Amino acid sequence: MKSGALAFALLAAAPAVAAGSGQAAPPACPVSADHVIANDGLDRSRAAVAAGRLTILAMGSSSIEGVGATRRELGFTPLLEAGLEQRLPGVEVTVINKGIGGETAKDTADRLVG
Repeated sequence: MKSGALAFALLAAAPAVAAGSGQAAPPACPVSADHVIANDGLDRSRAAVAAGRLTILAMGSSSIEGVGATRRELGFTPLLEAGLEQRLPGVEVTVINKGIGGETAKDTADRLVG
């Protein structure tokens, strides 16, 4: 798998969620390719995909938690999981949902280091 393919798969799943919401897509991610390279270029994620089992931790506020979805399977986390499984045939994808409605970016960062 090419080094950018996993990052593309992660980013490609997100617009499908926003498309049905009637809201404009968010601006492009400000993280540069240099940042990804400086963090070993997603080596662990590529290795997990190569091994056939990828686990992702989803953290954030209500949109991650699933608030507002008309059915559980239409929330961000299940759609991300389904989108990645579709784009990564033969890979068992698990997205762990740790979203908490009302959480701020600072709250999320505090949970990550706490």
